[in-house]
Amino acid sequence: PPASSAVVVVFCVTCRFAAAQWRSKKDEDKVLVSGPIPGLCDAVIQLYDGHGGKRAAVICAERMSRTIEDVFFKRSPANEAFRNDRAALSLEVGKDGFHEDLDWALVKTFERLDEEVKREDPSGTTAVVVLLKKNATTGDVAVKCAWCGDSRATMMRDGNAKRFFDLSVDHTPESESEIARIDR
Repeated sequence: PPASSAVVVVFCVTCRFAAAQWRSKKDEDKVLVSGPIPGLCDAVIQLYDGHGGKRAAVICAERMSRTIEDVFFKRSPANEAFRNDRAALSLEVGKDGFHEDLDWALVKTFERLDEEVKREDPSGTTAVVVLLKKNATTGDVAVKCAWCGDSRATMMRDGNAKRFFDLSVDHTPESESEIARIDR
């Protein structure tokens, strides 16, 4: 990849993973691979490509996991009840292998962090956040990806280079969804 690219390579086998980031000429990128959000996921992989500085990327990386957790538990009394029973929470999964309120929590987390960053730094950042969760019974690993901007997440299945696929779709000003969002 070009020297200015922000690229994360993730390797996951039963939730053992590795990540790599190419160097950037501007040093506005931030990559963070962290452990679990107990009950919700086993690992969080984050990539940010700062625009006009690194501060927005650093803020998001520092706050993402904690904010996902906070937003999730404040969603409802039912979710709050799981705060002290993470083992029970880990069993509350939908077809995608994650709790049904996690998608909502991710959207609200991105919205909250966007507002926080705007108050602290005039620059911005793209974001890719990948959550991994291993099924204790089958050993399968569920993957959930949330993103904004033109940073991209891809995944290779079973170590086979012919089985690469995108986990995200770039949000660019030219895409139909972004044109519609900007026009709102």
